[in-house]
Amino acid sequence: MYNKHCNMGTRKIMEYFTKHLKENNLSYFGHMKRSSGFAYQSFKAFLVFLVHAFLPFAFVDNGSKTIKKLNSYFCEECTK
Repeated sequence: MYNKHCNMGTRKIMEYFTKHLKENNLSYFGHMKRSSGFAYQSFKAFLVFLVHAFLPFAFVDNGSKTIKKLNSYFCEECTK
């Protein structure tokens, strides 16, 4: 009885864990690589915006270009 409930719980967790991967046709490591790339690009934009906040003449267009590029990618993904 205990094993039956344990297996049901594990199955539900695995379904929950893999649903997003299946919807996007990605492996775990493929998803990790892609998401890490987005995080890296977002972090770069964050740093550019932070510098720009204190030095308005620096990086006038760089941060918004990165955000537009990321937005464009995400919008294309949503229409597939």
